[in-house]
Amino acid sequence: MSLLHHPDKHNGELKKEATAQFQVLSKVYAILSDDEKRKVYDETGIVDEDSTITSKSYEDWIQYWQLMFPRVTTKQIDEFREKYRNSESELNDLADIYERCKGDMDVILETLLFASYEDEARIRRLVDTLIKQGRVQAYSQFMDEHPSKKAKRAKKALKEEKLFACEQKSRATDESLVSAILANRDKHLKSTDELLDRLAEKYCKKSAEKRTKSRSSVVKKK
Repeated sequence: MSLLHHPDKHNGELKKEATAQFQVLSKVYAILSDDEKRKVYDETGIVDEDSTITSKSYEDWIQYWQLMFPRVTTKQIDEFREKYRNSESELNDLADIYERCKGDMDVILETLLFASYEDEARIRRLVDTLIKQGRVQAYSQFMDEHPSKKAKRAKKALKEEKLFACEQKSRATDESLVSAILANRDKHLKSTDELLDRLAEKYCKKSAEKRTKSRSSVVKKK
């Protein structure tokens, strides 16, 4: 939000409005980031109108938000997925989604976190458990889903899988091409360096021989 309303990102009349909004955000940040001001505000609800940090730079805000919201890595996502699958949190989310879509398996697979077509059998078992426990109703479109709908879902999943495989192959090809170009460049640079070294050695040697001959001629004349 602070990045969106930073005055440097606007012109004309919009800059005035953005400046005002940015000042408000700056005030909020000043209170939240200062323990004393935060304590006074929590106890009294009073804000010190004289304190401002509108001079904070765009880079400062970038750094602030990076501290507030660290970059998420692929490893962290994988670890969270492992903890989430078959957990009580997943079961609760599944029960909520199932009730809202009245047992529509298409919606469940598209909405449940980390769910894919490959999870369908597992998710069906979880829903069956929820039904037996009385936590959800036994909706007909789940209990008696038409085979054609399931086949359509399988076909769509297969198509997406092939598309993903093609994208991965294309990316790998691009990376190989880049590697080949870089390798060729390095090879060319190495060849150029070797050529320059040979030329330098050749002409430096000739120059040295020429100087030696010149000195010999001078000595003979004397």
